[in-house]
Amino acid sequence: MGCGTFFEYPRAKRESQDWFAMSGIMKRLMLLAAVGFLALVSGAATGAESATKTYYLQLVRGNDEASPPASEAKPVGAKLSKELRAVCAWKHYWEVARQELHVSPGQKAKARLNKERAVEIDLAVPGKRRVTAFKDGRPVITSVQPANKTWTVIGGDRDPKSAWFIIVRRDKPTAD
Repeated sequence: MGCGTFFEYPRAKRESQDWFAMSGIMKRLMLLAAVGFLALVSGAATGAESATKTYYLQLVRGNDEASPPASEAKPVGAKLSKELRAVCAWKHYWEVARQELHVSPGQKAKARLNKERAVEIDLAVPGKRRVTAFKDGRPVITSVQPANKTWTVIGGDRDPKSAWFIIVRRDKPTAD
């Protein structure tokens, strides 16, 4: 039922091929692009290039359990659930943590999402956004994309019965 070891969307420059030894995940990610995710990703960031950018970070767990995996978890919005379901066939997607992170061009910033997961956004290279997911303080996957993309989704199998996702987005998450 899982999504593979680790993945990223949209397809981006890979920092390490070792994390991508999975079968078929890129096909599923391309399907995600085909079913409408590009509509969400196509918006360009607005405002002056020197202005601080606000990113909304979501730690999401996918599983088949009808009850939340933690007391603070809540179902993700319908739009995000639909897009994640196009890649991985979990019955439920739970937002486990959410944060805002402010990053200035030329800088990087890191946020801890829970006791084991963190994410870093690096805007050091003009026109590029580098997103790195951490588990227990160690980087596990990095995605490099154009800075004007509104979403980055990275994740992997948590265990045989669930997967984790880190969503980095410019638009504020909603219930729809």
